[in-house]
Amino acid sequence: MEFQRQTSRRLYEEHAATLELLGRVERVLTPTGGDWARAGRLIARYSQLHGGLKPRDHLADVLILVSAAHLSGVVLTANSRHFEVWANLAQKSGLTVGVERYSS
Repeated sequence: MEFQRQTSRRLYEEHAATLELLGRVERVLTPTGGDWARAGRLIARYSQLHGGLKPRDHLADVLILVSAAHLSGVVLTANSRHFEVWANLAQKSGLTVGVERYSS
């Protein structure tokens, strides 16, 4: 029971830190129609190179990456290994975007 309480507290603190960081964000990016199309092309390309995947399992991540590319931005994520795969593919298609690991 104590472990659950500590885990819950740790998760709460991580989420609170993330929300505080988001409160300081000055810009919110919204995917355009072109971003949706580019994300679809990136997913199709990945599928050609590496075999099948469920697009719905990756679409949100790829849209985040494509949206960040509008600013030549960097995606800050705790899931950097997963995002780096998509960022490499995006960079090969001409997008300027990076990924950095976020840890609280």
